[in-house]
Amino acid sequence: MALQNKKNILELINFVSRTKNIDRKIILDFLRNSIQRIVNSQLDPDAEITLEIKDDELILTNLKKMVISDDEEYKNDSEIVDIHLSKAQEIDPNAKIGDTIAAQISFDNFSRSLYSKIEQSFRIEIINWEKRRIYEKYQPLIGTVVEAKLEEDFDGRGATFLLEDGTLCYMPSKYQNQKIKLTDKKYHNVTIEEVYENSKSYQVLVANDSPNKIREILKREIPEIENGDI
Repeated sequence: MALQNKKNILELINFVSRTKNIDRKIILDFLRNSIQRIVNSQLDPDAEITLEIKDDELILTNLKKMVISDDEEYKNDSEIVDIHLSKAQEIDPNAKIGDTIAAQISFDNFSRSLYSKIEQSFRIEIINWEKRRIYEKYQPLIGTVVEAKLEEDFDGRGATFLLEDGTLCYMPSKYQNQKIKLTDKKYHNVTIEEVYENSKSYQVLVANDSPNKIREILKREIPEIENGDI
């Protein structure tokens, strides 16, 4: 579902929240941040955007719309950041040209090109949140044995697995015991070996032939290693 589908933006928020298991308020913040960022960079650095849900309706507001003359035409998405004097005076009878005023924005005011930039920013917000979640969850678990479902075996050149929360991880060939047969779509005990805060591919690397596993066993068996004496 894309942001260009302007009438279904609330459906988009619910869809992303459900499929990514992210609280709807967080998704709403991501979308607001994206709109704020693009409006500030493309139209008006002083614009201040709010986004909220009331009675299952999205309310988008610019708290600092500039009041302009009724003779001045809107162009190039300017209705997002400007408001005609007559419209402004319907909100505040004392409004005058050059003032700023809080006024709602219609999603239909956004051009396709501006929407495209917002959508890209929104996707990046989601990706970065997922990366933070994965890192914060799995980095403390390095050396821990977990169950993971085999997704694809590359014939001794590595394999991919799904962890319990759906995180896709990778077992490089150097961490793979070639004597252990990986059964397709079955669960295997693997050790979390490395976790990257930011990666273009897999953030979590796992092993079934793990130096970390050996270290954990030695720590349990030899107190001096656990205490840092060795």
